Amino acid sequence: MKRTGRTVIEISASHLKMVRVSPVGEILFCHVSPLTGVSDGELSTRLEKIIRTQRFSRRERIVALIPRQDVLMKVLDLPSEDPNELRPMVELQIIQQLPYNLGEVAVDSLVLKKKDAGTSQVLTIAVPTEIFSRHWAIYEKAGLMPAQVTISSAGLAGFSRFLPPCADVRAVVDADTVMGEICILEGGRLLSCRQVSAGVPGQGVADLGRQIVLTLQGYDKEGISSVVRRVGLVSSRVSDDEILKKCPDLSGVDRAHLLERVPLARGSSWPLEVVSEEVSVASVVGAAFEVSLPFDLIPRIVQEGVSQKALLRQAIRSGIFFLLGAGALALSLSLPFWEGNLRVRDLENQLRSLKARAEEVQAGEDKIEALESLTSDRLVMANVLQELYGAVNPNIVLTGLEVDERRRIFLEGYGIGPQAVSVFQDALGRMSVCQEVNLVFINKRIIGRDEANQFRIVCQMKGGS
Repeated sequence: MKRTGRTVIEISASHLKMVRVSPVGEILFCHVSPLTGVSDGELSTRLEKIIRTQRFSRRERIVALIPRQDVLMKVLDLPSEDPNELRPMVELQIIQQLPYNLGEVAVDSLVLKKKDAGTSQVLTIAVPTEIFSRHWAIYEKAGLMPAQVTISSAGLAGFSRFLPPCADVRAVVDADTVMGEICILEGGRLLSCRQVSAGVPGQGVADLGRQIVLTLQGYDKEGISSVVRRVGLVSSRVSDDEILKKCPDLSGVDRAHLLERVPLARGSSWPLEVVSEEVSVASVVGAAFEVSLPFDLIPRIVQEGVSQKALLRQAIRSGIFFLLGAGALALSLSLPFWEGNLRVRDLENQLRSLKARAEEVQAGEDKIEALESLTSDRLVMANVLQELYGAVNPNIVLTGLEVDERRRIFLEGYGIGPQAVSVFQDALGRMSVCQEVNLVFINKRIIGRDEANQFRIVCQMKGGS
């Protein structure tokens, strides 16, 4: 199979950034342009023109980055090591801690480590659906279909490959004249990240150095991993001495200048904004060279596509009438040319063929009707889940949720504290979509230093039996 390159695009608050890497690992193309006063429609047109001018292959993998400033991030300690249990736990816990309702954010997570007593530490990100949808619409209008949407911090973590190897926990710092980003890595793996303002001209450098120090001190207090021992600088806008003076516990500072470390293909060049470090492209370059990037927000955005379904239904129905009409016309035109048994046999063959094709199309319409029924059920389930999120209190951690054909909801999880499960059960009983709530079992368990009650509850939805 022919190897293809990769294109990475970031739409930041100030600039459009794009790099294209060849299959052999060389920068083929780098684009940077300001976005001040540029509408989303104009941005789509700009992207479309770049793709057309550069003759991008449609087979190339496109990765889109969302800036860290548009991303909410939390580190959660959850009572499970099973990925299948962690996913619903993450979604429930993150919604409780963010000022958003169900369906208003796209969520993904990364297990940082497994702790004692069957618990896991999980790095969770959430992007408001409004922000994701805006980015996606820009790409879609430009004729692009990203294979992955992740955050800029994942790309900056990938850029650490150009730094000297480091076994310790290291902070990688990137900055341009507008924004700065600080990622905490362990063995190249992302543990935490923060985007900071680079400040105004003349004051930005000192302010950035101060924010680096505050970030390192704050991270060490969180205790996510061992303390930060080294700092990797992608930008030259902050000095080694400034960091080492304020952080005497660091073992050293590493540097990786993009212009010196990243290979350029023959005939390619860096934009002037990159050469002058007015704009940093470290995140898009790092993402382009990284084989596997953490986080993918695309599967979290679910769109029903009602208009597409209606068009599909119309196309199927039109297909039936077209086939039957075309068949009738063909039969009428063929009558003068056929006689006797030959004509009869041919007519029978044509009718059988038309009937078979019509049955196939009808089967397709049946599938659409089944899909509509399923969509209706999903809309009901959306209401159920909305109320369920409201019923879950901070002392409840759900590990399982199932619905059977009798419209029964099976809930499993843990309640922290003696009254948590009973309070949760009462809240479920007040849900408008449930007519009966039963506690199947409750067992005490010790998780770390806390006493928890493992439970299983069955809720009968209205309209079920």
